[in-house]
Amino acid sequence: MYMCFSKTPAFTKDDRVRPFDAESKGILIGEGLGMVVLKRLADAERDGDQIYAVLKGIGSSSDGRFKSIYAPRASGQARCLRRAYEDAGVAPNSIGLIEAHGTGTAAGDVTEFEGLREVYSAAAVPAQSVALGSIKSQIGHTKATAGAAGLIKTALALHHKVLPPLINLEQPNPKLDVANSPLYLNSETRPWITTGAPRRAGVSSFGFGGTNFHFVLEEYQAAQTQAFRMQSTPKLVLVSAESPDALKARCQELVGRLGGDEGEQAFRELATASVEQQPAQAHARLGFVAENATAAADALQTALTTFEKKPEDEAWSLKGIAFRKQGMDPKGKVVALFSGQGSQYLNMGRELFLNFPPLLEPYGQINTRFQDSGQTPLSQIVFPPPAFDDDTKQAQDSALQLTQHAQPSLGGFSAGLFKLLKAAGFQADFTAGHSFGELTALWAGGVISEEDYYTLAYARGQAMKAPDDPDFDAGTMMAVMGKLENLEDDLKEFPDVVMANLNSPKQMVVAGPKAVVQDAHAALKAKKYNAVLLPVSAAFHTPLVGHAQKPFAKAIRAVKFQKPQIPVFSNTTAKAYPDDPKAIQQQLEEHILNSVRFREEIENLHEAGGRVFVEFGPKNVLTKLTEAVLSGKDFSAVALNDSPKKNSDQQFRQAVAQLCVLGLPLQGYDPYGWERTKPKRKRSPLTMPMSGANYVSAATRKAFDDAMNDGFQIKSGGSGSGNAPATPSAMPGRFTPPPSSMAAAPAQPKPATVATPSSSAAPSVSPSPVSMTQPTTPMTVSSVAPSGVDAAGIYQYQQSALQVHQQYLQQQGEYSRTVLQLLQQQLQLVSQGQAIPEPVSQSMQWFHAHQGETLRVHEQYLQQQAEQMRAITGTAPLASPVAPVAAPVAISAPQPQLMPVAPAPMAAPPMMPQPTIPAPQVTTAS
Repeated sequence: MYMCFSKTPAFTKDDRVRPFDAESKGILIGEGLGMVVLKRLADAERDGDQIYAVLKGIGSSSDGRFKSIYAPRASGQARCLRRAYEDAGVAPNSIGLIEAHGTGTAAGDVTEFEGLREVYSAAAVPAQSVALGSIKSQIGHTKATAGAAGLIKTALALHHKVLPPLINLEQPNPKLDVANSPLYLNSETRPWITTGAPRRAGVSSFGFGGTNFHFVLEEYQAAQTQAFRMQSTPKLVLVSAESPDALKARCQELVGRLGGDEGEQAFRELATASVEQQPAQAHARLGFVAENATAAADALQTALTTFEKKPEDEAWSLKGIAFRKQGMDPKGKVVALFSGQGSQYLNMGRELFLNFPPLLEPYGQINTRFQDSGQTPLSQIVFPPPAFDDDTKQAQDSALQLTQHAQPSLGGFSAGLFKLLKAAGFQADFTAGHSFGELTALWAGGVISEEDYYTLAYARGQAMKAPDDPDFDAGTMMAVMGKLENLEDDLKEFPDVVMANLNSPKQMVVAGPKAVVQDAHAALKAKKYNAVLLPVSAAFHTPLVGHAQKPFAKAIRAVKFQKPQIPVFSNTTAKAYPDDPKAIQQQLEEHILNSVRFREEIENLHEAGGRVFVEFGPKNVLTKLTEAVLSGKDFSAVALNDSPKKNSDQQFRQAVAQLCVLGLPLQGYDPYGWERTKPKRKRSPLTMPMSGANYVSAATRKAFDDAMNDGFQIKSGGSGSGNAPATPSAMPGRFTPPPSSMAAAPAQPKPATVATPSSSAAPSVSPSPVSMTQPTTPMTVSSVAPSGVDAAGIYQYQQSALQVHQQYLQQQGEYSRTVLQLLQQQLQLVSQGQAIPEPVSQSMQWFHAHQGETLRVHEQYLQQQAEQMRAITGTAPLASPVAPVAAPVAISAPQPQLMPVAPAPMAAPPMMPQPTIPAPQVTTAS
């Protein structure tokens, strides 16, 4: 197949495929296998299967006889699409996504787009309302698997309510004329928001030689209510301890665990514990979000460094990491703040909308109101089709700044955020907003229903939009920042300029007729004020918007008002609204004509006990104003969408981490992530742990054995003739010959003490601690041969054997305890991510060598004892009898070397005949 394709102009010479791009050169071949399970919907529901999409219809066609086998035909493809929509019983204008065949060839892309335009234009589908993509931009043309790949991708898009991107697209092919078609090239991942109708998609798969197929898929359920999201997202990490010092120790321990071989498993356990556990109010706590074990370890290390730099700080926030010595005062109250016009921006909260289904619903509700009046759905204004030139981007931004779009867009985003946190357990004690945001505050406070809230958000924007009469002066606004003590005096020469927004000690917004405000702007600039003209459609909160007040008041009267469930503070009075619903309604009707006294409102909220201020909406405008108003006081302010330049999902999770550190129980804010259980790796029986502490290769072990046995042997009898098994050179220990024949011998400066038993009836072995690092001088042992058989001889040798064996057992116990201590030290070091020090590793090697030689010599000793007993009793010839040999004993401080000792003949015990036993000879190896 590759050889055949290589002889056609279909292959690209680039390193990537670019469907529908101006620089597309052809296809790239891929390989794959795609499988889906098809089942009758009723049967799948009955069996409780996971349903990703519903197959509504299939259409097929053939291009028929045409120019060549390589040349596709637009009319044949259009016929296939029409048959599919007819089979599915749906209209083309209900389709929101097309998964194109999109191979990347010049002829194929243009032909396919022409067929799509033919079908969708005939159905009067609005301009640029259907997203177009192709999975071949990501995995290439997988030949027989290409259709299955597109089908799987589209089913997952419907399941996740996402419009997936067409990658490698820089500039659309100009031959397509996309701007004047019902379709647009979707080069960005965008939320798929509808007006309540089912989401539907078409999937094209066009075969070689003009064999065409088109599938119609529909979403199974409109909204996800449980875990569904497959892609990984950052996880909340919340660490707490009884004190800051204990918290530091806990962080250090976690750094070691996360950096180990099982770091990812440790990270999953930590994330799970962070969700399930709530720190005690008096405990120190640390919170952040991380994508994996490495990121979590880095954050903890940053926290440890910050602890060293700020040891006395009771709270700090750095790089998305929040710390508090203890939780917020339980008496402190929580304030929900809602953003006003001017904070909106294109694609605001895009990543959040992709991951959290509750954010889609408000825009779906507002879309319905726009569509009912024949306008473009609001979601297409906030999340417009991708733009490929600056003029288009500017036009899109200008459309969002229009009051009729800006205000309901703020209302939808703010409401979605509030619903999301409320479902996680967020409870506000007060609500307040800035300008338009006060309407959201009334809804959050239970004064109006959600349905009525969306209606008023739409109505307010429509009422306050720029008048149709171009000669009508609705005024404009100007922000003034800096030292404002003399501002009112400096504006006295402009009586028509009104203080519209009294935001903070360092910011005010003034408004008035356009020409007057422009003159005032020049005058203030001359006096070194920081003054900025605002891009608004009218002079809000002044009498100049009287034209908007009447239609909005009419909409307000059509809505039912309730008593507030929690206090809602008013911009007009800077105090809480009254409980009387009628009074609230009347006060709201005049709201857009009166000044916003936001500074006083925040001060009064703080005086009422507000300590935690949470901003719901885009950007951090209200958070910054609150910080300026309450500077120097006890409070915390958190914005859920701090910056339009950062990932909104990441920002939201970091804000939740801050709130959890403050003490708000919001750990279960994300129930939509589908956690895949990672199977525990089975350990192969062929796997061996490799470390310097517990592994010695066969070659190294043999070298140890050879070094230990080199130059030592057991000599038989007094003559020293004959060889016996060697005695290891590193064998620590000594023995005491029978006391009746003991003789002193010269020793080194600190001679070894020879223990003498209280009774001369039996030989004894004196345990003596010796050093592993300073073994005794190598020596050989001459045998002792008894000359007779009597009870005294048997008694002596049996007593000696029992004592030596007791000493051996004691040494074994000490050995086990010492090895256990060393192993515990190693485990502790490994758990902290530290390398095992060389002395510890060497000690383990010494112990293993020592134990091996102990077992060997003890076995040899027992064999020799058995031979002596047989010789004494006359049951076997005495081949190589030796005196009892002391086993290795407790490990302690180094002892001086033993010098040769020549014992005297052993005396007989009282009342018993004494056997004649040749004296053992102890000599140094030559």
